[in-house]
Amino acid sequence: MNSSTYQNLRMQFPVFRYEGFTLELENQNLVIHYNFSIEGLTSFISTFVFPEGRFEQTSIVPLLSRLGMIEALSYWKATCSPRFEIQVPDISSDEFDFWQHLYWEGLSEFRYRNVIKSSKEAFVNFSSSGTTQQLPCYQRTTTGNLVPIGGGKDSIVTLELLKPFRESNHLFYLNPRPACIRSGELGGYTPDQTTTVTRTLDKELFRLNKEGFLNGHTPYSALLAFTSLVTAALLEKEYIVLSNEGSASEGNVAGESVNHQYSKSLEFENSFRDYVRQFLTGNINYFSLLRPLHEAQIGKLFAQHPKYFSAFRSCNVGCYHDNWCSECSKCLFTALLLAPHITSTELATIFLSNPLDNTSLTEVLLDLCLPDRVKPFECVGTREESIASARFLLSRDTPFPLLTAVADKLPAGKSLHELLNDWSKEHNLPPECESLVWSATQND
Repeated sequence: MNSSTYQNLRMQFPVFRYEGFTLELENQNLVIHYNFSIEGLTSFISTFVFPEGRFEQTSIVPLLSRLGMIEALSYWKATCSPRFEIQVPDISSDEFDFWQHLYWEGLSEFRYRNVIKSSKEAFVNFSSSGTTQQLPCYQRTTTGNLVPIGGGKDSIVTLELLKPFRESNHLFYLNPRPACIRSGELGGYTPDQTTTVTRTLDKELFRLNKEGFLNGHTPYSALLAFTSLVTAALLEKEYIVLSNEGSASEGNVAGESVNHQYSKSLEFENSFRDYVRQFLTGNINYFSLLRPLHEAQIGKLFAQHPKYFSAFRSCNVGCYHDNWCSECSKCLFTALLLAPHITSTELATIFLSNPLDNTSLTEVLLDLCLPDRVKPFECVGTREESIASARFLLSRDTPFPLLTAVADKLPAGKSLHELLNDWSKEHNLPPECESLVWSATQND
């Protein structure tokens, strides 16, 4: 894909419309159909199915309309139409700055890979006849925690840290993979302590993808944020407790604002919190429990819970077969993160083969470590963490073959010990959660 495709599609299809949505009750579920269209090309229907919960239309509709704004992004990106017409009446121009910034930064990888040259101001221009809502929109009394679970090590660590609040915790799955369900079950949560939401994209989008329209990464965690917000409102939960670590704020390309994990970053978390408070509700608090931590610290905490070793999954290559491919950057980083804290035998229970023994992954490892390279577009930790883990493992009596192969190319940096004892004060944790996480990191 090149920039001429982008320019041609914008000229040919200059208008995208968010036409609205319908909601209905079916079999005790709340079914939402979102309607979008690209003028002169096609239309789309995107569907979400929520548990009914404590449904009150007047309070939930403003939350649903904003979920439609982030859902629209998946369809809008096919042509990147310069005009985005919002035909939902309760979204006003006061909100455009938030959405323009989210579309711009959330699609930074998409822009980079599609060689799109633009400014934030020109990338997308919203219009709406809506008026600012009378606040707060959602006023119901809330209590307890909604905990999104992805099936990886991070959300498992959150589950274990939140054990003292088990009775008030409720797990949330969005289109769950088997690893999500296993994580919740191993954590001791019963079906009545979990909620599953399904999202179905219109097949028309896949047809456009095959025909060569613009395609690429979208900010999934932003979608998760808005879906969690609706779910928390339906279940009357006070907190949405995410599992995004401090490492997610590091970008992939040196000198450029390109971050595969933008919607997991602290910047997005703060922006989303401000947006919700200003336009929707002050009764639901969204924050990440793991924000003060490095991935290195999360890996150490996860290693303390071997019952999950055979259950968790993070590999996007092997996800469709519910396994680890053992050859991608995500598998390699996960092995690099865990190897300082678990045995080779335990690593073997996780991966089909140990990525750290595979010398064909030399270039992948260097991509994870070297600042002048493009860091893999995956949810991996910082370069500093990869270097520190690799150097620590090299200091052992029998280092892994892959690490030996790159030993002379690894730059100096903080030691693993330093990273494991670090603590970021940039977070939004309530005091009781902050003390909980701090205490866990002080245990050897």
